[in-house]
Formats: sequence, structure tokens, C-alpha cells
Amino acid sequence: MVSLRTPCCRLPLEVETMILSNMTSGELVCQRLDTVNKRFRDMVRRILAHRTVFDTTLPGNSRLCYDTDAPSGSSDLRRLALAQFPYTTHLHADLGSLRILQHHAHGCLSSLQSISVDIHGDGELEQFTKFSPILEPFDELVNECIPASRLVHISLTIHLDSKKSASLCQVRELARCLHQRATDYACWEVTFRDTTKNGQKWYSPVELCGRSDEAAVIYLRAFEQLGIRITRLHVIDALKGTKNQDGSPRTLYMWNEYKRCQELSMDCDIGLLGMNYRQGPQLDPILKTVHLEQCNVAYIAEFIDYLAEDTALERMRVVAPANLATQLPYSKLPGCPIIPNLATFRAESWSKLLQLVPHLEFSLQNGVPKPKAASCAEYEIVPSNPLQFCQY
Repeated sequence: MVSLRTPCCRLPLEVETMILSNMTSGELVCQRLDTVNKRFRDMVRRILAHRTVFDTTLPGNSRLCYDTDAPSGSSDLRRLALAQFPYTTHLHADLGSLRILQHHAHGCLSSLQSISVDIHGDGELEQFTKFSPILEPFDELVNECIPASRLVHISLTIHLDSKKSASLCQVRELARCLHQRATDYACWEVTFRDTTKNGQKWYSPVELCGRSDEAAVIYLRAFEQLGIRITRLHVIDALKGTKNQDGSPRTLYMWNEYKRCQELSMDCDIGLLGMNYRQGPQLDPILKTVHLEQCNVAYIAEFIDYLAEDTALERMRVVAPANLATQLPYSKLPGCPIIPNLATFRAESWSKLLQLVPHLEFSLQNGVPKPKAASCAEYEIVPSNPLQFCQY
């Protein structure tokens, strides 16, 4: 391959532009293509100025962020901040790179309108601890990097894991700082991706204190204390269909905090439901949309009462597994997913909800087929009577 920096190589302008456009912003800066000649400098500046999204999770950009201790690493990141960040309207970063950017993007993110942050456990910050303390606040990000920005969309993806869960203190600190730059009508989107050993089952108040970094309800209570009203809430159980470490069914306990949002999306099996004790001032019902993605609801009658109480429900969609009929025989084999509650995926099971909420737009549909579990692949069982699903 001929290098673009070779003096004797002169490709057509369209080809050079196409090659540079397919490179990440970090690669353009690290390879110093803007120093080849004036033509390259103008092309690189024009390409960076037209990029309104910066994603630190891309390989080239991530390498630029985490190599600030290398020779010229800090200056490269600063050059990128001056060239692209004034035009950036959306920033996607993990927690470690976001802490690094706040030291090198002073006054650059003036056009930022949307930000999404992936929050993993402390493992992602091991390479960042050599730069500054982990518990460093985000006030510099708010006061120096985006002082004039007004965020209209904030997305937080929180990964819950028994070994390296996200820190509640860090998430609370980040949410507090971003809330200062959010507009009154800002959209807050929070996603919990659960891979903990015992899932989001019911815990006593004492157990919740010891598992605050693993319990999604504790994060929701922290957001509520900060005055943040979540627009979209997604709860995803990556180990759905298995059992907890203690052998109990892996189901989610539905606290009332889960329905204090406008749109609720669940991708987990739902078990017991929290009671509404009506203590203190009552909040206005804001839940309007519910989406159940191939969820097994253990107690449908109680779940219907849960949704109908203190909500403004307008739309609900239940997605059933497309290969549910073929999964049922496999679910009886060792090591395979638990047999689902068939009533969850039958239209007549939700008739009471339509009576309690007459104006509800309800739909029941098939989902996307999922591959069979590896431990069940050796068995070949053909269902004799496939289920038929109704659609509204």
C-alpha cells in the first residue's frame, strides 16, 4: 500500500478525500496528516469541521484519549479538541475518557447539545488511575468545557456487575454536574444492563445498603433526589432465563421507582411487585408507554394493577419470542432457560388492563428469533402444535 505521506504519490482529490473521510478523528490527528502539506491540512480541517459526533469508544479515538501520557499525546488531543469539538453537538464517551477530556477540552465544547456516557465498573478506570484520582469531580467538565452549552438529551448506560459494578458515587456526581447544564425540557435516558449474580430481586433495606452499586433502584432514587425526571428507562437483564447464584428464579422485583418515567422498556423476567404505601407527597403520574421485550411476567393480574395505578398509560407493547414454541421442550432440559409463563404472551391475559385503561393502545406481536442455547443444540425436538399469537 502506498502511503498518503509519500511525496511522489499524488492521488486524485476525490480519492484522497474519501480515504481521509473513512478514518477516525483520532487517526487523522495521531498520524499528523494535516502536516503533510497545505492541501492535506485544508482537507483534514474541513473533514473535522463537518463531524458533529465524537465517539471516544472507537479504537482510534480511544487510543488518542488514553495515550495522553505518551510523547505529544496530550498535544494531539488538544489539537483535536480545537479542530473538531467546537462543531460537536453529540459526545459519546465512557467514564474514563470523559474524565480525560475534561482536562483538554476547555472552552471547546461550546455547541454540545447531547451526551451519552457508558459507565462500567472500576476496571475501565485502571488505565486512567495513573492520570488523576478516580473520584475527581466533574465540575471542571461543566465549568470549563461546556460553560455555554445547554444539553437537551442525556443518556447514561450503567453496567451492573457483581465484580466491577459502576460506582453509585461516580454516577451521582456525573448526573449532578450534567443536570446543571440541562434544559428544563431535557430528555434523560437511563439504561441498566444487569449481569449481577442474583439479579434485581427483592432485597431488604439493610441488604440494599450493602449492594448499592448493584441495585438499579438505588440509582433511580439518587436521580430522584437530584430532581431528575427520567424520560426513558431501559432495564436489560443479560442473564435472563437463567437462575440466580442461590438457585432462585432470576426475576426482577418491580419497585415503584421503575414507573416514575415517561417510557419504560423491560427486557427481563418480572416477578414480585412493590406496594404503594402512599407516604409523603404524591407525584404526578407520568408513565405513558410500556414495552415488554420477551418478558416473562409471573403475576399478570398484580402487574396489571401495578400499571393501572398512579400512571397515565397510553401505549403498551408486548413482544413474544418468535421461536417460543420450539423453546418450550428445550426448557425442560438441564442447563436450559426456565419455562416461560405462556399467559404473558396471550392477548386474553391483558383484557383486564384494557378495561382499567379504556384508551390504551395495546399490541402483542412476535419478536425476532433468537438462536438456541448451545447446551440444547444436540436435541432435535419438533413441536406438534405451534402457538399462534394475536395482534391488536
